[in-house]
Amino acid sequence: MGIIEQYGMGITKIKEECEKNGNFYPKWINRLGSFTTVYRTRTAKPSQTNTKTIKIITPLQKKILLLLSQNPQVSKRQLAEKLPEETAGSIKYNIAQLQKFGLLKHSGPDHGGKWEVFVD
Repeated sequence: MGIIEQYGMGITKIKEECEKNGNFYPKWINRLGSFTTVYRTRTAKPSQTNTKTIKIITPLQKKILLLLSQNPQVSKRQLAEKLPEETAGSIKYNIAQLQKFGLLKHSGPDHGGKWEVFVD
């Protein structure tokens, strides 16, 4: 079986296992080119369900995440050059917000490090 066929079988297997265990089918959410799988069980009580705060991000923050996911080594100055309609201060502020939300992390040295994008 080829690699593409193996990917396609994963969704079928997930659905089969959910049905076999008496659970709902999962829900797939597509965000910025990646996806999240959400599972719910039929036996969960409202007090047992996990809740997560939904963070609303701005169109500029989406652009920043997209650019950083395409080029993790880009500097803030290079990012500002790619977004000429925005000020350097605006970019710095929005990067800080994305880090606060847990969607973005910078690792390594200030000069030469890389960005990690966490989109769930």
